[in-house]
Amino acid sequence: MKSFLRRWDEAWAKHDGIALAALHTEDAVTVNRFGTVLQGRSAVEKALGFLHGPGGPFHNTVAPPLELLIQRTIAVGVLAVQARWQSPAMNPDGRIDPATTNDMIATFILVQGRSSYLASEVNMTNVEKMDLPFSNPGQKPA
Repeated sequence: MKSFLRRWDEAWAKHDGIALAALHTEDAVTVNRFGTVLQGRSAVEKALGFLHGPGGPFHNTVAPPLELLIQRTIAVGVLAVQARWQSPAMNPDGRIDPATTNDMIATFILVQGRSSYLASEVNMTNVEKMDLPFSNPGQKPA
């Protein structure tokens, strides 16, 4: 599944909202880290076009590559993938803070398409670090 993640990283680095949207199925559902729900590839393309387009908050941002954490087969041709990501932090006014990133977990439900896997579901979650007895490495506050 690293090929899907690399295609995502490449489209993000180019700030190409159309290429990012093309990684989704026609009926994809995305929930971003702010709880906004986007239904359908066209809604994803519109949102990503704004976010990465000229004047959009992510237009000039740089993000490190997604890091594969877990990949599971749910059914034939269906995968659940969790990846670690550091996304540029967005202030409440919608502006990016270039000096700050949010630790995130990106969850993708991927379905086999004609030539590659496509995202049917995307859920972006900010990681709030806590020191709990069952915390994973990296979850504890620095």
